[in-house]
Amino acid sequence: MKHITAETLAEMIPQDAGYNFNSVHEKRTSKIVLDVLKSNLQNYSFSEIEQAYYKATNYVRYTSTWHKFFCIILSHLPGKWAKLANNPGINASTMFLLTNGTVLCQQANDRRWRKLKPDSFGSYINGTWSDISPSNDQRMYYASTVLSDGRLIVCGGEYSGTNTGVWTNKTEIYDPVADTWKEINPPTGWNNVGDSPCVLFPDGRLFIGKYNETKTAIYNPINNAWTAGPNKPSSSSEESWVLLPDNTVIYVRCNSSQRADKYIIATNTWVDGGTLPQNIIELSSSEIGAAVLLNNGRTLFVGA
Repeated sequence: MKHITAETLAEMIPQDAGYNFNSVHEKRTSKIVLDVLKSNLQNYSFSEIEQAYYKATNYVRYTSTWHKFFCIILSHLPGKWAKLANNPGINASTMFLLTNGTVLCQQANDRRWRKLKPDSFGSYINGTWSDISPSNDQRMYYASTVLSDGRLIVCGGEYSGTNTGVWTNKTEIYDPVADTWKEINPPTGWNNVGDSPCVLFPDGRLFIGKYNETKTAIYNPINNAWTAGPNKPSSSSEESWVLLPDNTVIYVRCNSSQRADKYIIATNTWVDGGTLPQNIIELSSSEIGAAVLLNNGRTLFVGA
């Protein structure tokens, strides 16, 4: 199955339709565009394609390249689940999309990792799995992110192999170019990192909270150094952090207060983040669900 992109769809528009989409000529080109979509998006019904097309035409009130126009159409299509042709072959847990387009997948609470590489058409469905170098430590439930330079950093872990509830402070970085893991120091003075929350700043630094305490730390990948951040108003245990478009970080406290706090990157300070209208924390375990930034700039927090 060939992976269909906006670029490949744009290349299928005949020259007599013009080099750009123009809303003035929409009636003349609509059949051409819909035929291209119908022929190539076979996982979608014609009704779904039509709806996406007309949503795009209502949005685009100017001349646009065919590439950009198809990007808008594709963004309006409903999501579809598809089973991969090849399984990872491990007890899959945390996954990361690297900047080179491959996907890393860790075997749960283990040192083994596998890599999913898309096929020559860019399809992950038909991609292939292969082993990468094993990490130095076993871990599960930990702070992690893909750094701006393409490397992966993993910090701590609530579990480490057969050791449960150890809240390890082991920290390491994976270099996908060299296929190597390198252990680095944890935040200064942190004997435990555990399942700490974290976010990546726009400037490439990693901001992390210490599990079950109010301490924070900031990692600079350029000089491989940690610095202390400002103490939080509450413990970081079990929290979900979100980086907002205004360069602030928001989280909901995992207690009965229904309070939220916000960190301002520019001033390196915490401020009041407001009060939730209802409790979303499972108080018996102090657990919360995921939190995600929506495309309208708002944040969705899911209860435990």
